[in-house]
Amino acid sequence: MGVLQNLAETGGFAPSNNGHNIVKVKESLIDNGAKLFDSHYSKYKELGTQLESTDIKEQYRAATTLYAIEQVKNYLESMKTMFGEAVVTASLGSLVPRILDIVRS
Repeated sequence: MGVLQNLAETGGFAPSNNGHNIVKVKESLIDNGAKLFDSHYSKYKELGTQLESTDIKEQYRAATTLYAIEQVKNYLESMKTMFGEAVVTASLGSLVPRILDIVRS
């Protein structure tokens, strides 16, 4: 399930006069980011520290970083399926070792 679809289903995009939906969206993103961290990316200790912080901005930053990593992983997997790993590797050049480490983890 994608982030936007999840937000749409939970009502994160409903118009609001008082800004409560923005808070709900951030809280939802942080909660889902924590679940994503626990299930796939616990090796990134600094992101875990940020997610456990008392500062909402740090929690939000960590959650959006985790979602960005997940989106890159999904995109690279789809490109590997369509074109093959060799083509993706040749196209990305020097970025490949770091990106493929994330994809394979």
